[in-house]
Amino acid sequence: MTFAQACARRIPADVRHALLAPADPITHAQPHPRNAMMMQLYDIWNAYIEPQHPNNRHCLTCLHHILKNFRVMKGYLVEAEGLQ
Repeated sequence: MTFAQACARRIPADVRHALLAPADPITHAQPHPRNAMMMQLYDIWNAYIEPQHPNNRHCLTCLHHILKNFRVMKGYLVEAEGLQ
């Protein structure tokens, strides 16, 4: 199992469903602390993937990292949603 697959499985079904909704925050987020979709991804990442990670919403490198990982994970989120 890859890191992306493991991360996708940590996200609860209701949250996964919201990520795959027509608004599609994974595709439309921009790695900036004023972007609401990015902050949604940031909150999900901190809640389910790295809860021990320090809360730093203004770290642009961190936001880029989180967004990149969600984009890699997206196919696995779709796959996991199909298993529900």
